[in-house]
Amino acid sequence: MQTNDMLLTQMARRLLLLAEFVVITTRVTTKVVWLLFSV
Repeated sequence: MQTNDMLLTQMARRLLLLAEFVVITTRVTTKVVWLLFSV
């Protein structure tokens, strides 16, 4: 049971990291596109 919990926590952490990465990349891309179109 403990091993399953450990795997679940690791997967959750990876998902959180992936979500943060997606959010950051989206913000950066939107800023770049906004700058390109504003000029």
